[in-house]
Amino acid sequence: MSRLFVGNFSFEQAQDAGFSPSRSIARFETELACIWLAMTRTDDEILCAFPLPEDYLSAMQSLGCSLPKMISPDSLSESQATEIVPWGWTPAVRKLAQRLNIALQAPPQDVVWQVNSRIFSHEISTELQCALPGEAIVTTLPKLMPVIQKNYQQSGGWILKPNLGQAGRGQLRGNSPFLSEAQFGTVLHMLSRSKAVVVEPLLRRHFEVGCQWEITPPDESGHSQINLLGMTRLLTDEQGRYQGNSLIGVEISEPARENILNTQRAAIERIAATGYFGPVGIDAMLYWNEGHLEVRPIQDINARWTMGRMTLEWARRLGALERETNGPPGGWFHSDQPPSPDAIPLSPVIIDQTPVRCRTWWATATPVE
Repeated sequence: MSRLFVGNFSFEQAQDAGFSPSRSIARFETELACIWLAMTRTDDEILCAFPLPEDYLSAMQSLGCSLPKMISPDSLSESQATEIVPWGWTPAVRKLAQRLNIALQAPPQDVVWQVNSRIFSHEISTELQCALPGEAIVTTLPKLMPVIQKNYQQSGGWILKPNLGQAGRGQLRGNSPFLSEAQFGTVLHMLSRSKAVVVEPLLRRHFEVGCQWEITPPDESGHSQINLLGMTRLLTDEQGRYQGNSLIGVEISEPARENILNTQRAAIERIAATGYFGPVGIDAMLYWNEGHLEVRPIQDINARWTMGRMTLEWARRLGALERETNGPPGGWFHSDQPPSPDAIPLSPVIIDQTPVRCRTWWATATPVE
């Protein structure tokens, strides 16, 4: 069974009416298309706007990757795929499957948008009694200011997030009881786009982890199985922007681990009850509060493929998980330069005569944050 992998990494933005990927987004998705090599077979296909260099493909083959066929948007008529695997389900992906006569096995689109919203995540966290003090959904500007001021008074700062997460992109942070003029305009845009924003207290982060789950399609009785695939350490910068995932440094106390996994499993059960199935990544945080280390078991829910999931896939492809008992297995990193001297490049240097800006690496000895 041939699979067509579609790297629609701007998945969240596709909910906007009339969304059309810009040139920069199209380039970004082209550069990241190679990450699917972590799990492809020789009979698979990857949708990619430009061909990947032959020397790069040879290097990936020497690392144990099976090389699929690269399909450009102009050559989709040549596709032999019988299954489509997108980063996240969108109306455009569904139309593509219809165009290629590929039978869909996908959750309803309204359910996909629902379970990827921060409103849904907040509702689950509230139901499971793990929402942060001061965390709130806000739908209007007048209601926003008191929430910001409350979080400032309680924790000295706040984070404002759009309803649909984008790996830390689009967030606002502040350490005052007011919005700046620039932030004011951004918030107005957020509210007009998604009708709601999430406000959270600014936490003193210790570190973050991402748990990768898989919900199987429902069987004839309507029952889905829930599988935990693994946990990685999530690496971000000071603004919460994604930098990579590491298999190093995810050692946490057993009570904290049980708290995270038990709470997330309960959340996954609620996600499955909506009718969603497929990959899900849920981030959690360990943070300091008045000298004590506390756990936030649900920070973000991403009902799609995630970079944490791809870290596990690359680890399996490269044999890192099997080597875990013989030394540090390292992790998967995004940077324009090698994160360490031992780093293995997993993306090309150049695509279509243009240097790749969003490069990925595997490094076995890179220290965590």
